Amino acid sequence: MVPICSVCGSVAVRPVNRHLGADTKLYRCTECGLAFCSPLPDLDSLSAGPNSLPTDPKYTAGLLDRSPQKRIQYQGLAEGRYMHYSACLHRTNFRILEVGCGSCGMAATYNRLGVEYWGIDIDPRVVGHARESGIRTVSHTDLFNMPVTEKYDVICFSQVLEHIKAPRLFLDKVASLLSSGGIVHCDVPNHKSLPSFLYRLPINRKRWGAIEYPHHLYAYTRHSLHALFSASFAVKVFDVTVDDPVWGQAIGTDNRLALLSSLLRSVNAGSLLVAYGVKKAAQDYVDVKAHQEAISSPAGLECLGAGR
Repeated sequence: MVPICSVCGSVAVRPVNRHLGADTKLYRCTECGLAFCSPLPDLDSLSAGPNSLPTDPKYTAGLLDRSPQKRIQYQGLAEGRYMHYSACLHRTNFRILEVGCGSCGMAATYNRLGVEYWGIDIDPRVVGHARESGIRTVSHTDLFNMPVTEKYDVICFSQVLEHIKAPRLFLDKVASLLSSGGIVHCDVPNHKSLPSFLYRLPINRKRWGAIEYPHHLYAYTRHSLHALFSASFAVKVFDVTVDDPVWGQAIGTDNRLALLSSLLRSVNAGSLLVAYGVKKAAQDYVDVKAHQEAISSPAGLECLGAGR
């Protein structure tokens, strides 16, 4: 039986002739472009939960790296994002929830800037590391278990959505936790980046595009990411390279994708897709309209970090 698409609900799903592992099969939705695996493997890991797939141990090790270089990178990312968040919210003090926060690398900078930072992660190892670093507003919590009475002005999650088994329910939960006019900010691997196209060649039996068995079993394109977010958010989706000073990641200088960044920028095929937008609701009409104008105008593209 062919599964339905987890993003758009379409039954126009076609199998992909690529074996990745065990009894899992690879599919592609012809409507929105989502690539995904089904059935999902049942894996026991500290980084996995009932609603999510495990994280690659190498990535987890990177989250625990608090070298001076990483601290400088986290500081730059937090300062750049703070400028965008505060400009869109029209205030300098706000509450932010980081889902899949890892070791909370940006928390100290956000706190210094007057932001009320909160972080959650399902991996007790990274939560413990964050607490050892002095971060007290971090908890070992699954987003799905968060009380809806809590409200945040910004909810961000980096390299999380590709692990989530029920992405539409996940976004519904995010929307329920956002305040009126709240901002959502997400990044995922770009299934149509140049590196992802190379991984469609039979060079790694665990990879196909942005699919990386058994950790990344959902691979997003611009179309599928926009389709997922647009139900609840006025959103802009754009690609960036991993070393982008605002929307990128805290990575080592020897990272292979960072070394390719100049080439990827020249062909508009950045390895990350970013979704950035505002919660939609009837009472938020003015805020949504303002954000839509910011997203659609050349000046607004620069505000969103996509006008390059």
